[in-house]
Amino acid sequence: VISYLGRGVARAVALRRDIGLFSLPRACEQFLKEHDIPQAFAWRMKKHMEAQTVSGISAKIQQEAKLLSLLPDGLQIELHEQVRSPFLFEVTYFCDLAMICQPAIRQLCHEAIVPTTALATEICFNIGEKCRAMRFIDSGSFRYFTELPTNYQVIGHKASLSEAVLWTKWHHAGTLVAERDSIVLELKSDSFEGVVYKYANAGWQAVHYSRRFLYNLNRQTVLSDMMPDFGDEATMGTSHQDKTHFVFLSHFKEEAGTEATLLTESLSTMIAEDPAHPAYDLTVPVFIDSENLTHLGKLKAHVRRSDNLILLLTPSVLARPWCLLEIVVAVNSGVNIVPVEVQRPGAFFKFPEETYYRSLRECTAFEAHHLQILSREGVTAEDVEAAVRQVFLQIALPFSPHKSTNVRQAEVMDILRRCNRPSSQRAISRTQS
Repeated sequence: VISYLGRGVARAVALRRDIGLFSLPRACEQFLKEHDIPQAFAWRMKKHMEAQTVSGISAKIQQEAKLLSLLPDGLQIELHEQVRSPFLFEVTYFCDLAMICQPAIRQLCHEAIVPTTALATEICFNIGEKCRAMRFIDSGSFRYFTELPTNYQVIGHKASLSEAVLWTKWHHAGTLVAERDSIVLELKSDSFEGVVYKYANAGWQAVHYSRRFLYNLNRQTVLSDMMPDFGDEATMGTSHQDKTHFVFLSHFKEEAGTEATLLTESLSTMIAEDPAHPAYDLTVPVFIDSENLTHLGKLKAHVRRSDNLILLLTPSVLARPWCLLEIVVAVNSGVNIVPVEVQRPGAFFKFPEETYYRSLRECTAFEAHHLQILSREGVTAEDVEAAVRQVFLQIALPFSPHKSTNVRQAEVMDILRRCNRPSSQRAISRTQS
């Protein structure tokens, strides 16, 4: 009924605007009066009309779009990425995607995500309706009902709904109602596919992630548009071996951020092009902390769930508490460590001597607040010394990002060969999942 009335009002408004007789509010009032619309419907129609005025929420979106249209295309793309990517990064899949294909994230933000409005009391979708888009709450608040009207969740800024539509045919498992005027970002499934599958590495990552997502979705006893994040460590559980990374790449970002990204891309490509590789079915075979994880518990979990830790050797890496923590966790968890020396002009790594180990024991190797970070994680200076000594029982491999492509590819192949392959039992469990 509301849809019919909305079309009627739109036609009436267009006609009166064309002949220049009525303003939008007057046209709405006239239409409601002529058709004897019930009061409840009339109130909702007026709310919609208010949203179209200069001060309305729809007008806000239109004004922002007009403002951005005045900017160069490149600046528009960057702004959309800055504004919209934080919503995506609330979901593990998009964090994983950013690690291997940032251009896909940028294109999703600019082309595939569309802002829409939801006015107070408006029903965004009903239980059983076919779902066509994943939603992210930009502003405002909503009530999500499952079965009984009294059983609902209140959700707001940055909440997401209906991720399942990206991976399967999905019908809404509940009803979403706006508590107040709100803005929602919609990512339609067909737009998502059109972007992601343009990139080879993003495409295979989506396939592997969808397998894991559906594996977990099919094991839920109660379905909801607000399912737990199946990609998150906390919801996967320790028994799901398909969450394991083949490589965790440990590095000091200020000294080796570019080299770490280049090595990650090269290793990921080699694994993706080899279906026989045991890491081929992993969603993120090479993990790099590109999102600057500040939750050390999650950082340690990523290390433990990796088969190998590649340590990029740069001048100050052994003075960084986070890198030292990763080394200690890897040694204590039986993770194979592969030291790789970054060879480039001006970046000379000095291999540790007894003076360095003595400075560790005397707690002078790093700053006081760095020592506190390690202490809070239960790591002592003795633990660090033992772990670092363990790392350098083997010869470091070179990685020369500034040399020719052929040389660099040969070095990456050597690094990949040095990595331990997962045990047969772990490989089997991943394949079965």
